[in-house]
Parts: sequence; C-alpha cells; structure tokens
Amino acid sequence: ILDFEGRLILAQHSDRRIARLEGDLEQPVPQFQALAAEFEGRRFNSPNDLVLHRDGALYFTDPPYGLAGGADDPARELDMQGVFRLSSDGAVALLVDNLSRPNGIGLSPAQDVLYVANSGADQRVIMAYDLREDGSIESERVFFNSWGDGLTVDQRGNVYVAEPERGVLVLSPEGIHLGTLSNTQRTSNVTFGDDGSTLYITADSYLLRVKLNR
Repeated sequence: ILDFEGRLILAQHSDRRIARLEGDLEQPVPQFQALAAEFEGRRFNSPNDLVLHRDGALYFTDPPYGLAGGADDPARELDMQGVFRLSSDGAVALLVDNLSRPNGIGLSPAQDVLYVANSGADQRVIMAYDLREDGSIESERVFFNSWGDGLTVDQRGNVYVAEPERGVLVLSPEGIHLGTLSNTQRTSNVTFGDDGSTLYITADSYLLRVKLNR
C-alpha cells in the first residue's frame, strides 16, 4: 500500500517484517527501511497483508505462509498467527491471536470497523471488530462464513473478499452476500484503482480489472 506521502509500504514475507521502499516510485531502488520486524523480541512469522488507518497506524496480518515449513518451520518464533497494530510511533500491539491463518484485512469507510479474512480451511470465517479510539478492538464477531484471501471495501461499506475457490465475494455492510464475481482461476486479492470504481483482481496467472457502478 501507499502511505500518506505516496511511499510504498510492503508486507515482506521472506524478511518477516513490515518495511518501506526507499526512493521515488518512478526510480525505485532495492533498499528498504524496516518499520516493524518483531513482537516482544520475537520475529514475525511472515506479514501478509496490511491497511493504513487515517491516524497513521498500520494494521497487518501475520500467517506463516512465508516460512518454508509453514507453521512447523523451526525458524518460527511466535506461537500464534496474529493480527497486529503498528502505531505511528513504532509501537506494536497484538490485537487478535485466535485465527488459524489471518490474511486479508481492511477498514470500513468510517474506519471504525476492522475486517479480517481467515484463509485456513479449518476456520472459514471473515471477522469484524469494532475499533476503539485508542486503536484497540472490541465486539469480535463473525461477519460472514467463508474463508478468504485479500479484501477491500468500497465507499458504501460493501466488502469485496477474494475467495480462493469461487472468485470475489461481494458482501453488504451487514454481512449479506450480494453476489460473486467469478473467474476461472484461484483468486488471491482485490483492490480499487483508477477513478475509484475499477476493481483490480489478482488470480493465479491473471491480473484482472472490472468496472463497477460503485
């Protein structure tokens, strides 16, 4: 994602950290500044997805997909797959530790609800959490019963979830399934671009886009 200054922020699987790309996007250089690499002295598993709050905090997920041996990798240091908050002053807080594979993450238009898609086949849920003013969470609830990879939210609060087997699920702010954008390949992520009404979708070997009326 891009920060407020247009700099690229990455969830780096192999380096197990959140980092910022140094240099201009028009002339990038392969140098990175680590923003967060550990929690309570232990390295992250492999940060996967992230979203930026208007207060400057980054919320991100940390499943074990970037570790060669997954959850059983001997290099793994954390005993859970967490959802974390990186505040603008660099402090890292653990928000969620009861999801098997937290993956996609997004915020409601008012930025008072945090959505997290779990991609573990053993726990097929998309969760919603209310955000307190201090950035902590409350009112944990299942938003929709399905697993998911990446997700994004439109300006009306509809949630678009990349469901690996079916395509992109479109869910209302109340968690009602409005429809599915299907494709022929395993779907991994979604985001809005261009004028804000074009949805971009990544699949196994495709980069897709579709114009919406939202």
